[in-house]
Amino acid sequence: MSAKHVEQIQTIQVEQAVREKTLLEEVESQFCTKAAE
Repeated sequence: MSAKHVEQIQTIQVEQAVREKTLLEEVESQFCTKAAE
């Protein structure tokens, strides 16, 4: 495994984590909106 390969993997993992966090926040905000009604 070259250093560049490791960097690419870390970048992908960070992007996935950000995407999951964004999805979770969207779901939570929708859930809170429905619960408030």
